Amino acid sequence: MIDNTLLDMRKMCLLFSALVGVIATKGWSIDFSTSFPANCRQVALVTTPGWSSSTGTLRRFERRDERAQWQIAGNPVTVLLGKHGLGWGLGLSPIPSDVGPRKAEGDLRSPAGVFAFGEAFGTVPHSEVPWVRMSYRPLTPTTEGVDDPASRFYNQIVDRAHIATPDWHSSEHMWIVPAYKLGIVIAANPQCIPKASSCIYLHLWMPGHTGTVGCTALHPPDLADLLRWLDPGKQPVIIQLPESIAHTSLTGF
Repeated sequence: MIDNTLLDMRKMCLLFSALVGVIATKGWSIDFSTSFPANCRQVALVTTPGWSSSTGTLRRFERRDERAQWQIAGNPVTVLLGKHGLGWGLGLSPIPSDVGPRKAEGDLRSPAGVFAFGEAFGTVPHSEVPWVRMSYRPLTPTTEGVDDPASRFYNQIVDRAHIATPDWHSSEHMWIVPAYKLGIVIAANPQCIPKASSCIYLHLWMPGHTGTVGCTALHPPDLADLLRWLDPGKQPVIIQLPESIAHTSLTGF
């Protein structure tokens, strides 16, 4: 008898292999493989039942080098997404004009597409989480995530104490947000285009929460496991897609 777990893992490897090839639907196609950094060797893949789903599954994949086959790393885990689901974000991949919603500031959607990871952060000093290998920002009482599209600091995490003339009227005081005890930036608007979305993170899933305002949340052990795994030398990326898009190029399964 073949182990069902092994079969599931093989299916997910086939799914991921298809995702990094051409993903096509009627009228458009995206080649995600051309969106990856040249030496990308780690991918976190999030899939959801549909565009409006607020929960999904995260799976990790890695490879020895850019010519090697992708392999599953670890176990799949459940994630919490935006209250309104997903919307195409500005990242590493092109955005189709005729399939799915486009993400905008305040739409309560998590970004869909391919994105680089930014810096990790938390309310504890790096010395208490030395296993986080990504660049790490310790949060302080004056750390703010600026979400005012009119500010020159839009979509940036800043220390207000070090800004001579703050010009924003809206920001998140990250120090007081329990979900930010540990997290990492998803670069969903790397050019900081006004109103295109700001301050998108992977952060802790807090008890009782049924949707985020646009981030992706994981249970504490799962987030810690992901951050232990992420290696900046392997140029990791995160992909977030509805299953209807993720499975389009798969046949015979």
